[in-house]
Amino acid sequence: MSDDGGNKFLSGLILGAVIGLAIGIFNAPRSGEESRKIAKEKLAELGKHIKHESGSSSD
Repeated sequence: MSDDGGNKFLSGLILGAVIGLAIGIFNAPRSGEESRKIAKEKLAELGKHIKHESGSSSD
């Protein structure tokens, strides 16, 4: 049986998290510079998390 459904779910979950994060950051009452800094940090964290998860799922 294919695991395509699980992959689609995980992709949708990650996409939803990124979109929600972006909406939350850019709607927060902060300056644009501070919002961009936070967005950059959060995206870097997310990238590390995805790399870690994708590496551990292939074990």
